[in-house]
Amino acid sequence: MGSCSTKHKNKCCFTPYVSLQVSEWPNLTFVEVVTLKLIFKDLASRNRSETRLNKVNFLSFFNIHGILGEKLFSQFDLNNKNYIESNDFIRGIIEYCRVEYSQVLKKMFELFKFNKSEIIKHKELTYLFHNFMKEFLDKRSQKNEDNELNTESSKSPNLGTSNQSTAYSSTLLLSEDFAESITKQFSHDAKGLTYADFENFIEKYPEVYSNFARVFREPIWKDYSLTNADFLKGFHNDTMLKEFFCGDILLYINEGSFECFGTIRENLFIVFDSDKLVSVIDAIFLKGCYLNIDENKCMIFQYTTPMPRMTFEPRSRYKIDDWEQQLKKSGDIKKFRDLYELGYHIGHGKFSVVYTALEKNTNKTWAVKIMKRKITNSIERELIHNEINILKILNHQNIVKMKDTFLNSSRTLIIEEFLDGGSLENYVGLLTENDIKIVAKQLLDVISYIHEVGVIHRDIKLDNVLLAEKSDIMTVKLVDFGLSIFAMPGKILNGVCGTVGYTAPEIYSENGYGNKVDIWSLGVLIYVMLAKKMPFRGNCNQDIIEATINREPDFEELASFSPQAMEFVKKLLRKNPKERPRAVNARKHEWFDS
Repeated sequence: MGSCSTKHKNKCCFTPYVSLQVSEWPNLTFVEVVTLKLIFKDLASRNRSETRLNKVNFLSFFNIHGILGEKLFSQFDLNNKNYIESNDFIRGIIEYCRVEYSQVLKKMFELFKFNKSEIIKHKELTYLFHNFMKEFLDKRSQKNEDNELNTESSKSPNLGTSNQSTAYSSTLLLSEDFAESITKQFSHDAKGLTYADFENFIEKYPEVYSNFARVFREPIWKDYSLTNADFLKGFHNDTMLKEFFCGDILLYINEGSFECFGTIRENLFIVFDSDKLVSVIDAIFLKGCYLNIDENKCMIFQYTTPMPRMTFEPRSRYKIDDWEQQLKKSGDIKKFRDLYELGYHIGHGKFSVVYTALEKNTNKTWAVKIMKRKITNSIERELIHNEINILKILNHQNIVKMKDTFLNSSRTLIIEEFLDGGSLENYVGLLTENDIKIVAKQLLDVISYIHEVGVIHRDIKLDNVLLAEKSDIMTVKLVDFGLSIFAMPGKILNGVCGTVGYTAPEIYSENGYGNKVDIWSLGVLIYVMLAKKMPFRGNCNQDIIEATINREPDFEELASFSPQAMEFVKKLLRKNPKERPRAVNARKHEWFDS
């Protein structure tokens, strides 16, 4: 990127990427290629690189969460390097945005398919709808509820309600019902959707396609100079102003200042040399940024660096306050202290400390989990990112609710509901077998739910199960998803993770592990609630690990309880994960009928 070497105001004379040939990307204009390259560079700089974009920052840009986000990243990362380069980024976007409709459908079909056959199976449709189409499902749910109010009966499947289990969230039930309905309606063999079935499904439900297209954010990087040569020029037009906020700015680079034109498109700030929009100077993804206003200058910072990412001052009818307000709105830029008052310390985790927080507008008490980002490595940063994205998609009455997140230069803050009842650790020895059974039912429902949407908790233990109210076991909530991970169907995980004493034996093997580790941890938790001691003990962590791998628990410690309780715990603590029941099957154990 070149510039005029002067300290005086100049018309912008940048000639970015002049060596780039449009023929490299025939489906894009020159302006679009430059814009995408600048977006890539901005995102990559957040993981301290200009040439490699990691998964965390990739997923911060594309509006797709859960295991579909993981799968999308793998489609961009063709060489399985766990990062993507600029050409990968542009190629991937083209394959979903600038090819024939039929080619996009084929890419969607492959994205939604998690098996080696040529069918999207029923369970994979559930992943699709729950991880990706929550807003779509919510609208359908409301529509169905409205229809039920106006009609006494309906011949079509009821996609809005279900009585299967009150513990499951309505969204998950809706996704299951809808997936089953779609399979029955469009599949020729009831096993799932072939590509031809999928085409028919999309034709019937075009909103699925349009909702998916929004993932790739074409409106914010599109070349508007071709579709309307005078686009944005007359920005007194109210209709246009609703689309983009824009105006003349004075851009400061090094010791020079240059007259440019700034536009805010959703959460992207793009700087052009003029309102002709034909020469792109810079682009900043506003999520993950903060502002510093110094008189009439606006400085945009990324949280990963102490130096301003960009400095400018307005030169149009919009004043600095207008730009500040619009940038904050577009980037969801806010300060914790403006909205909350920090309270007292209530707990801590491996990467965090937890305090109460009083919401100023409502006087409601929340919990705030504070994580120091400067002391974490790349793996830990990814775990923090996973926790936030996991809590975004989970919706279950027995899972802690996330309200908001905040970032500053050194910390990540997660605002969650405040649970006043304390952890299960405080109730060991105080609960009857029937009480423990009530707790176990709720936790099995939770585990079944998170596994259904592709999440493994990996740290289920007494400290991570809280009571909503003191001494009220009727509502317990699973918390602390700091070690949780999205896992695609059939994926084998590696690496020791969890709390010693609760971790399953396969975690320490070279063969890897899957979601059955959560079943084992639940078995340990229930054993402790009944026996009032850990099933695997030792003088140090290594002794406990040795016992976990090679020894059986002393089930005689459970002899004073019902035979069904002992048998249930034995099933959960089988060394071979293949012999452990899935959560949905464990829920049917006779202990819960006794």
